[in-house]
Amino acid sequence: MNDARLTLRRQAESVFVEPEAFCNMLLSGTQLEREDDHAALVRGLRDSASGRIYFVECEQLASYLNGREAERWVPDYRGPEGDSQVSGLVMA
Repeated sequence: MNDARLTLRRQAESVFVEPEAFCNMLLSGTQLEREDDHAALVRGLRDSASGRIYFVECEQLASYLNGREAERWVPDYRGPEGDSQVSGLVMA
């Protein structure tokens, strides 16, 4: 972990969250301002009501988003006997 990220973790107003929580905050309708820190390689959202800044590590966010893109609806796979092996949503 680089020094800039460690410094952010030590600040009382900083809260590091998981990528899913960060994405949910983006979609929540809560008034948030972007507060990215490029030196620490984090994306941030400032909640002006509480003064808290929610951060997510860029590499975790990228990994999470890439995983979400891998979800696909696929047709049923029919085995050699015609029995359905997989149906519905498949996580790749």
